[in-house]
Amino acid sequence: MFRPKYRITNKVNNNLIQVERVSGFLEATKLKEDWLKEMQSQALILETHHSTHIEGTQLTLEQSRKILAGKRIPGIRPR
Repeated sequence: MFRPKYRITNKVNNNLIQVERVSGFLEATKLKEDWLKEMQSQALILETHHSTHIEGTQLTLEQSRKILAGKRIPGIRPR
């Protein structure tokens, strides 16, 4: 049977809680960065799509996504 040579005191328990809180904060921060990058990308796609429609282009939203991702679409000039 395992018998640790330490005791979990209130101080140890409070420190473990603090570690868990900081860990959760760091994970949330990373998710926030990923979320921000995704939202910036989506905003660029929508801005480009709507701007080209103002100029008379009839690209679909999906075509705009593909062009911004560097993919070629047959019959459409990427500029």
